[in-house]
Amino acid sequence: DFATFQLPRIVSPFLLTGSAVVSVDLALRFGQAAVAPLFAVYPILLPAFSRISASLGTSGLRETLRMWYRAGVGWTLLGLAVALPLSVPAIATWTGRDIDDVDVLVTCAVLVGVVAHASTGLFTNAWLAVGRLRRVIGYKAWQLGLAGVLVTGGALIGQRELGVALGISLALPALRFNRASAREFGLSAFGKEDGDVWRFAAA
Repeated sequence: DFATFQLPRIVSPFLLTGSAVVSVDLALRFGQAAVAPLFAVYPILLPAFSRISASLGTSGLRETLRMWYRAGVGWTLLGLAVALPLSVPAIATWTGRDIDDVDVLVTCAVLVGVVAHASTGLFTNAWLAVGRLRRVIGYKAWQLGLAGVLVTGGALIGQRELGVALGISLALPALRFNRASAREFGLSAFGKEDGDVWRFAAA
């Protein structure tokens, strides 16, 4: 995680202007601030999941994950729906910049990527609880490798391309990991009764 998030900060100063570097860094900082509540919860999951797995086995852990997963997907969608339109004015207010100086595409692309990345905490903790460390390492390695290619390529082109490349590098591996993990644990995120969440997030 540290290497992936630091990669644009390492590459961009050599290839982009100072203002572009600041824009990407501010987008990253806002995204990390937006997902701070998730990272406040995650430290309690690993010991809790480990106890459940030890006492009730995989079936017990599956039931716990089902509850957390559905709630987590819903709150993540709603949080993203709120954070996206607030991101540009929030950064402008925070830094004292003119709102037209905050790049919407960079800010929103990075935010989506960071939120998708943060959403994997449920399953990374679950895999660690059952001793499947390779699943987590494989996901993180693929994410870092993809970022190494896309972020470097994006930085060679420009600021917006770097922001979009970072968003894709964070989001695609995260969504793939979540989908595969949910399938292996036998989970489904949403049913017909959850349509209101989708409609509210879309609105």
